Amino acid sequence: MEENDPRVRLSAAAPAAVLLLLLGAAALHLKISSRRIEEARKVRRWSRPRLPVHPPDPSITPEHPAYVGTMEAVEEIRGYFSDPANHPARIGPGSAAYEGALARLRRHAAAMLHPLELLALDENEAPFVRGAILDVIALHGEEAVRQFLAGLLADPREHEYVRSKALDLLAAYEGTANFRVLREVYDGEPEFPGRARLVLAIARTRSPRAVPVLLGALEPEHPLDVRCSAAQGLEPYLDRPEVRQRMTRVARGGDPVPLRRAAIGSLASRPGADVDELLRALAEGPGEPEEIRAIAREWIARRNR
Repeated sequence: MEENDPRVRLSAAAPAAVLLLLLGAAALHLKISSRRIEEARKVRRWSRPRLPVHPPDPSITPEHPAYVGTMEAVEEIRGYFSDPANHPARIGPGSAAYEGALARLRRHAAAMLHPLELLALDENEAPFVRGAILDVIALHGEEAVRQFLAGLLADPREHEYVRSKALDLLAAYEGTANFRVLREVYDGEPEFPGRARLVLAIARTRSPRAVPVLLGALEPEHPLDVRCSAAQGLEPYLDRPEVRQRMTRVARGGDPVPLRRAAIGSLASRPGADVDELLRALAEGPGEPEEIRAIAREWIARRNR
């Protein structure tokens, strides 16, 4: 065949085409494999045993008065929340039957922690019922209960309400033990619905590692409620120069009024001539919004009492 014959050119190009196909396939395989590895890592990171933290009490049989009383109370709570009009946020004077069932649940809880934890973990149980049970379990504020709540919060497969309830109950535990799980949720789930409350819970840990998280949460790319929570949460850390300087910059202006108000409130709760000077400047500043001037005057009056 002649050199210009198309068949010659085709046969010469074939190895290069095959090589390109092989390289493309390898790149695709690597991309898919990397994605699978990343997904597997994510699953492993969030995986926590869905098991009770308290062992069963062999003496508690289905005929035991504590067991019978607990199950009757749970059934009443189920009945209460079976009405769509009933919501945990609207429990009030007309909820006597619900409150009575909850009181009976609390009375038997010490002997029934294992069965109650099983119910709280049951995804087939109504979320509001699980939340009520978590309220009772959390009354036994030991380390095992803290770990149980942390496991529910950290599991993204959990119902949003159950995770939110676990976060609220977990936030009652002060100390650094919660920092890791709270940081995992904060870093791993930017769309977590309780993100502002999550920031406050991180602040309550009083961990030195919370400071960069909270300072980062002040930045404009975060929703305003998250930024305000960060400003509130930084109050215990104001003895650190970098925190005091950053909060003073926020209070002085350039940020939304609600954020400035939160920063002013945190700063004004601490003594210091620098805070007095800041409040006077804000109260007298002709270019300040009236709301900021009023807040500054109010804090000056409080500090002078």
